[in-house]
Amino acid sequence: MSKYVTACGKVISKKQGGKIVVALTPSVGCGNCKSNESCATAHGELRHFELQTDMNVNVGDMVEIGILKKSVYTNGLLVYIMPVIILFLGALLGTVFDKKFATNLATPLFSISFLVVYFIFLKLLTKNKENKLIILKILS
Repeated sequence: MSKYVTACGKVISKKQGGKIVVALTPSVGCGNCKSNESCATAHGELRHFELQTDMNVNVGDMVEIGILKKSVYTNGLLVYIMPVIILFLGALLGTVFDKKFATNLATPLFSISFLVVYFIFLKLLTKNKENKLIILKILS
């Protein structure tokens, strides 16, 4: 079992300092993928990624790129699961204030405020963080 989520792409340009630009191509298995509706490559749209490499690749080479599954799972947790938990905690705290001060505004205000603060925190946390895409192998 691989520790990477992989995709195939074509090297479309080389840049200074060992950087290359890879265009991901739609996979043969895209039609059966559960993410078919939300994935840009499944609809024939090319996605471009710039990555650093020490490998000897040329423009036109087909390469297999990968990202650690751990990064994919961590990003999913931060973007999809944590906001729901934060929203719930804000609503719970807002409900306590609503009961204590006999108001009906604390629950929605706390929920939205907690989410806004979370997304600001998330933006600051990931500002300089880059998911490391690597070339696993040169296919042709």
